[in-house]
Amino acid sequence: MKLTQSQAADLVNRLATDDAFRELIGSAPEKALAELGVSAEAFGGMTDPSRAKTCSLASKAAFAEMLASLKKGGNTVQMDMTVPTLKLD
Repeated sequence: MKLTQSQAADLVNRLATDDAFRELIGSAPEKALAELGVSAEAFGGMTDPSRAKTCSLASKAAFAEMLASLKKGGNTVQMDMTVPTLKLD
């Protein structure tokens, strides 16, 4: 499942403006996505809360800039990155 353009805009808007939502993304990402009507499956396993320990969200300003670009019809290229995690015994 992929995000619709509307869902993506909603997600970016909330990440740009809503501190409580940003916190929820870090602590309970599946619940945060459900608020938007998005299945965690759309993120291919990247909703594990333990990732918040090794990753951080971009600033609200960065998301606001992305939202402005989306509204202008930009962002036609999709990129993602999976951050490797190490388990040491």
